[in-house]
Amino acid sequence: MNESRTAHGTLDQPGRAQVTHSADVAGKALRYLYGALNAVLWAAGAIMVGILIFVVANFSRLQDSRANFEREQAAAISTENRTFCESVGLHQGTDQHSACMRDLDAIRARHERRILENSQGLL
Repeated sequence: MNESRTAHGTLDQPGRAQVTHSADVAGKALRYLYGALNAVLWAAGAIMVGILIFVVANFSRLQDSRANFEREQAAAISTENRTFCESVGLHQGTDQHSACMRDLDAIRARHERRILENSQGLL
C-alpha cells in the first residue's frame, strides 16, 4: 500500500486526508457547545422579555385591584364600627357615636401597627 504523509494525517487515497487529530474533534465539540449555549441563552432572554412584558402590561391592573381591595376593606371596617357603636346604644349622628367611631379606628390602627411590627421581626 502506498501511503504518503501530510500535515493533517495520512493519505490512503490520493487527494483525501484522514484527519486524526484530537484538536479537530475538540473544535467540533466546542462549536457544538457554543451553539447549544447560544440557543439556551437566546431562549432564556426571550422568556425574560416575555415576563417583563407581562408584568408591565398587568401592573396597572394589579394596582387597581389592590386599590379596590383597600376600598372594600375600608367600607367593611366602617360598617363594622358603625354597627358596633349602634349596638351599644350610640346612635349615628350623635357626638358619642362619632367618638366611638374614632376610638374604634384608633384601636384598629394600633392593632395593625402591632401586627406590622411583629411581622417585621419575623423577616
